[in-house]
Amino acid sequence: MITAKKWAVIVAAGRGSRFGSDVPKQFVMLNNKPVLFYSLDVFSKLNYQLIVVIHPDDQLYYTALSETHLFPDHQIALGGAERFHSVQNALALIPETAELVLVHDAARPNIDTTFIQRLEGEVATYGNAIPALPVSDSLRMKMGDHWRAVHRDDYRIIQTPQFFNAFALKKAYQQDYSTSFTDDASVLEADGNEIHLVVGKNGNIKITHAEDLKWMSFLMSNKG
Repeated sequence: MITAKKWAVIVAAGRGSRFGSDVPKQFVMLNNKPVLFYSLDVFSKLNYQLIVVIHPDDQLYYTALSETHLFPDHQIALGGAERFHSVQNALALIPETAELVLVHDAARPNIDTTFIQRLEGEVATYGNAIPALPVSDSLRMKMGDHWRAVHRDDYRIIQTPQFFNAFALKKAYQQDYSTSFTDDASVLEADGNEIHLVVGKNGNIKITHAEDLKWMSFLMSNKG
C-alpha cells in the first residue's frame, strides 16, 4: 500500500475544443515537452504521489506519450462526465492516510517549486489554499438586457493548483454533483468549509487557445 502523505491530482481529461487541435492541449508540445510534463516534473521534485486523470479515449495515446517523454512515476484515473467526476475518480485512489491533496489543471504548466512550497505553508495553517489574483481590467455584469459596471476590487481570478486537507476534500466529494461546482474550492465550500484565498502567480495562465501556447513558450523560455 502507498502511504505517501502528499498527493497531486493533475486533471488532463479535457478535450480542449477551443484550442483547435486534433491533440488535446495538455498533450501538445511546449518547448519540446508535452504541456502536462511540466506539472508532473515540479510535483515529483517535491515528492508528491502523482495521479493523472485522462479521458478514456486517450489511454493508448497517453501511454505512448508518457513512455516517449519519460514522465515521472504516476497512477492513472479515468475522467468522468464532468470535471467533478474526474476528480472524484482520482480521489478514490488516495488512501485515508493522506494528509494533503492538491488539484491542478494540466494546461497550466508555468508553475515552480517556490510557488508550490508557499502554498503548502498556507494550507498547513488554514486547511486549504486557493491561489487568486486581482482583476486589472474593468468589468461589467449583465443585468437583464443591460451591462452594468461592477467594482473590480470585489473580484478575483482563481488559479490552480488548489491545496486541501485530504480528509476534508475527500468528504466534500461525497456530495452529489451540482452545476454550481466550478472548481474544487466550490465543492469544498458547498460542504460547509471556509475558503482561504492566497496570492497567485503571475504567468500561471491556463492554455485555452492556440495563441496561449506561443505566449507560454515565451514565458517559460525566459524564466529567471
